[in-house]
Amino acid sequence: MLDISNDTFVTQQDVNIYNLSQNMTEQSYDCYGDEDRKATSPTGEFIINGVIVPTIGALGILGNLLNLGILSWRSWRKDDDTLEKVALVGLISLAVSDMCFCITVVPGFVCWDPLSYDDTKSFQLLYQAYGGYFKNVFIKTSTWLTMIVASARYVAICHPLRARMCFGLTPTKIAIIFTYVFWAVLSLPLLWEFKIIEFAPHNITEAYVLDFGPFSMENQAFKTTWNYVYAVLGYFIPISILAFCNVCLIRALRESRLLRETVATRSIKTSATRQGNHRITLTLVMLVLMFFLLVSPSELLHFVNQVTPEYVTVYELGILFTNVLQAVNFAFHFVLYVVVNVTFRRSLVNMGFYCLAVIQTSRFNRQAKGRESFSRRSTFAHSALRSNETHI
Repeated sequence: MLDISNDTFVTQQDVNIYNLSQNMTEQSYDCYGDEDRKATSPTGEFIINGVIVPTIGALGILGNLLNLGILSWRSWRKDDDTLEKVALVGLISLAVSDMCFCITVVPGFVCWDPLSYDDTKSFQLLYQAYGGYFKNVFIKTSTWLTMIVASARYVAICHPLRARMCFGLTPTKIAIIFTYVFWAVLSLPLLWEFKIIEFAPHNITEAYVLDFGPFSMENQAFKTTWNYVYAVLGYFIPISILAFCNVCLIRALRESRLLRETVATRSIKTSATRQGNHRITLTLVMLVLMFFLLVSPSELLHFVNQVTPEYVTVYELGILFTNVLQAVNFAFHFVLYVVVNVTFRRSLVNMGFYCLAVIQTSRFNRQAKGRESFSRRSTFAHSALRSNETHI
């Protein structure tokens, strides 16, 4: 901690910067996290931001890696329908975005306490300044990818003829790439919400201070407009589309039950294809419901906090808990897939057996090479011994 009490050459600007660093320790400057710390105790904040959320993120990395492996395994099958592959590609891209979000919250193990100044440009200081940008990018990317997958499934089920023209593999991949690029660009102002400035008054150890950036202090009209645009594009439009698509998909699932007896009389291949499509549709319906329950509270609280910042202490505790729910949504899609989708469970078991077979084969090959090498050494030694006996 800096000590400026004994220095007679400290300028007023130095004192102002130091006071700013002291005041900013009462806040969290993370757009995803805590807007004010006065309503919660340090112990409670440590438990949530320093233990629970990072632990959820670590588990989410593992779960999303499994999602990537199993969904990629499924996408390599040649007998899958094109529309089913579109859904799988969308879920794979969603797993990538979810995993990236989980990676951004794991540093909370060591960066949970807001740091406003340090002797160096430490990782914790950089994380406080710029971590919110990456979190928000992947939150919005996952939201749009969920919307894209649900929309594609709605068109595939309710308008199958249009689906093959509008939602092929190539258009879906283009939409996914556009989503990542669009939100990386639209979220750029968050990189200028805070800045790290050098604090080096006379005879005092050099330090770096986290200061408010131009996006926080300048052009409030632009910031207000950006906040509304960000909320409308990042939450209100996607949630409306998701609600419409989910209602239609639930209705389609109910109607499909009436057709099962008819499907049973058709070919086995057609029946299997319909069952696979039914499982994917059910998975997406549950995915959207999970989004409504776990993500919506946090998004709404953050939006209300942005438009009414004078009541930040009222929302702080709610923001902390809804951030936990939001992290659960992005981390535990794997659990949802295992519970809802039978095909996913079978693929998980098959991939597990395949990995065991590869490990056993590799071990057997190493043992075989070892025995072969030992046999060669024994033959060589035996030949050398007989040669020596002949010379004797």
